[in-house]
Amino acid sequence: MTETKATVDVITAEVRVLSVGSRQVTLSVYNQLDIVKPLEIDPFGRVAPKDGKPSIVWVVGKHTKTGALVRSYLPTTKDRMDEYMCNALRPVEEAQKQVNLWAVDAKTARDNAKRLREQAAEKTRDDGWQTIGNYETQAAECDAAAATAATELERLRHVAEATHKRAKAAVLRAEVESLEAEAAEHDQKADHADKEHRGWVNIASQRQDVYDQQWNAKHELSDRWSQLPLIVLAGLRLSVPAG
Repeated sequence: MTETKATVDVITAEVRVLSVGSRQVTLSVYNQLDIVKPLEIDPFGRVAPKDGKPSIVWVVGKHTKTGALVRSYLPTTKDRMDEYMCNALRPVEEAQKQVNLWAVDAKTARDNAKRLREQAAEKTRDDGWQTIGNYETQAAECDAAAATAATELERLRHVAEATHKRAKAAVLRAEVESLEAEAAEHDQKADHADKEHRGWVNIASQRQDVYDQQWNAKHELSDRWSQLPLIVLAGLRLSVPAG
């Protein structure tokens, strides 16, 4: 008969705790610590708060300027990082909104200037009905008829008709000048909108660069924090899986 000796292996593991002086920091104390920005903390290690989520890494450490005990957090997934960075993204979105608005304003002003000049051109065509050229041609014909009129009454009638036609042409010419002046104003508006558009394109690009730098920096910081040792707080039940 073979005897088998039973043995018990003792497995040890390192558990880190956070103490201030001789007293261990409790979960209750930790929850009362100020939350600071990620770049304002020199972390001692990770913490698993009672209501913590797997997609968030919490750390505890000292404030880089004051040395006070503080806490901070960062997302560990891209979706949560995008949500976390939404405030930083707002200036980028606002700049892009301005880019689009000024682009629309520039196009609208250019279209208005084109439309007004087309209206002005319609009034200056020689072959058009009731245009400047048409009225001036009719006035010249009246002048010729007045010069060869058989009676004084007929001459005066042709002179009056010529004066009337030239007055019509003058009215249209004034309308053309007004349309051209208004078109020029829209050109100036378009030039201003183009300038603003270019300025906001540069601002949007700069803000996007800043956002990308912040996003990358915080994503890298989140990765580093995830590798920090876990600190067990007093009053926080540490669950050890069976098996």
